[in-house]
Amino acid sequence: MTPEQFLERNPNWKQDASELCGLTVLRMIKDSRLPMPWTDETVTLIGEMATKMTLEIFEQHRAQMGDDLFGELVLFMGEEAMRYANLARSGTELSAAKRETLQ
Repeated sequence: MTPEQFLERNPNWKQDASELCGLTVLRMIKDSRLPMPWTDETVTLIGEMATKMTLEIFEQHRAQMGDDLFGELVLFMGEEAMRYANLARSGTELSAAKRETLQ
């Protein structure tokens, strides 16, 4: 399969990759005990790990995607993972603030 054929068969690959990355970030947060409040290093670590885990799934399609498209995926996933990690950070901080207010 050529990169063009891959794109024809998978026109929503970026959306699929983004959703997978978001689910990966959520699973990582659920399965770990992260210190509160989150530091920038925590967000970076989550972003890097989510990128790595998501790219491992797409690695099996690398030959079909071609180097250029896979390179675009790597950059896109890095940005998405950090975006999701920062959203999760905001959500956990908001949750913590609401818990404090209720107590």
